[in-house]
Amino acid sequence: MGVAKDIFTGAAMALTAVGALVVTATMLSWAGANFAAAYTAGAIMSLLGTLLLSRQGLSLVVMPSVAVTAYLVFIIAISNGLGWQQILGISAAGSVLGTGFWLWASRHRQNFFPPALCWGICLAVAVYLIVQGLNLGRIIVTSPWSVTMVGGFYDPLAYWSLVGIILTLALAACRCRLALFYGMAFTLAATLLEGFWVIPAAPFFLPEGLDTSVGQLTGAAGTDKELWLFGLTSLCLPVCLGTINASSIMAFAPAAGRQQQCQGAGTLSALGLIGALLGTTPLAVAPTSAASHGAAGRYVTGGAAAVLLLALFMEPLAAAWADFPAMTVPVLVGSGFLLILRLSREIPLAADENTRRAELMSITVMTLLLPLAHNFATALGAAAWGYIIFMVFAGRARDISRCMVAGGALFAFYFAYSMFI
Repeated sequence: MGVAKDIFTGAAMALTAVGALVVTATMLSWAGANFAAAYTAGAIMSLLGTLLLSRQGLSLVVMPSVAVTAYLVFIIAISNGLGWQQILGISAAGSVLGTGFWLWASRHRQNFFPPALCWGICLAVAVYLIVQGLNLGRIIVTSPWSVTMVGGFYDPLAYWSLVGIILTLALAACRCRLALFYGMAFTLAATLLEGFWVIPAAPFFLPEGLDTSVGQLTGAAGTDKELWLFGLTSLCLPVCLGTINASSIMAFAPAAGRQQQCQGAGTLSALGLIGALLGTTPLAVAPTSAASHGAAGRYVTGGAAAVLLLALFMEPLAAAWADFPAMTVPVLVGSGFLLILRLSREIPLAADENTRRAELMSITVMTLLLPLAHNFATALGAAAWGYIIFMVFAGRARDISRCMVAGGALFAFYFAYSMFI
């Protein structure tokens, strides 16, 4: 019975994470990429990343990062006029730098960020996932006179998204191990029966589209502005993504040591280069890994790998889901809440009162800025600088690590240039 439960847990984690493949492929298509190509590349890298992390003793599901993809598409591409090929180029450059950093970090004991800020990054990601899900389901919408407002539930997408969220959170409150899976499955079945999406005549198809994306990444820039933006984003990306992955491994695999965290984050950085060559954005630990509740082992990985392999051949079905993504909303929102529940078990704040105040203020800044600005570099950079300033004024300047100072200098340069973008 334990083996079957582990297999089903892994399969459920991967199945609910398939929604991330649809979301990231859809966002890349908005930047001009081919949806089928982005989906196929993402499925291949998810399967490869999940298997490689398993060999390192980490039973986690890997997916292209929804949060980082949104940052690259909306802030870097759409807002500043860069193409999807340049997004892939930034991903490749950032992956190379990130891999080098984690090779260095694995040989040194010094942490880049204090443990409390790593915890805060996970919290900010959790809140960001919740907000992204509510936006995707049109439960909250932009408003001309306020930051946001509640959408109308006469909208079928908003209505079924809300129903799925309520069911998912109710199951999670009852400690249901497969709350995300049941919430997604119910919403999927209900919207299918209501006719809001249909199963394609050929729901399964051989992977396609890679011929339009393989090797298409570029570092070319038409203007000096694009060149600077390309370079600065490539420098900031590994800091943001590496911290997210290391924090996620710490949250979802608490038994993993620091060496495993560095190896896992380094592996994902190295795979990001292969993913960029294929046509997808950097990889991250899927928040749905929170559904494991500590389950680990080859059977969990085997169940997840089987689903990810199947997902590689179901692009037409995934495209149909993207037309009415109500089933993805409970996954994003539920993942965020599960991550918050996991983080609430232990908050690694410093014992010193002044340091603790600096950490709490920095975490607050990051948690508020990320969902409001949809910009990882801005949120993480503001938190880093806030921490440095708070520590200096609290008389704890000597406790700031050199890595933190170097990161603050990098983000200061990023902010200074961003004023002219």
